[in-house]
Amino acid sequence: MHIVSKNNELFQINMVIKKLFFILLLVLVPLSVLGKIYAVLIGVSEYAVTANNLTYCHRDAMEMYELLKEHTTPERMKLLTDQQAKQ
Repeated sequence: MHIVSKNNELFQINMVIKKLFFILLLVLVPLSVLGKIYAVLIGVSEYAVTANNLTYCHRDAMEMYELLKEHTTPERMKLLTDQQAKQ
């Protein structure tokens, strides 16, 4: 029962993060017209304690990076996933 509860909690956290990404986009897209977008995107899915691992955080950060490339230059963005984010 504890595993199901933990998975449900992680799923809910993941959904909240995705909603925040979309809200962030609503703010960032108008700013992109002004050329003022800078982004540091961090997605950590793998933790030292594997029980804390998440499934899609690294992928969400990569997808957001790809989406933001349409609105700013790569020089204004930094993507850190898993091992890169831990350094």
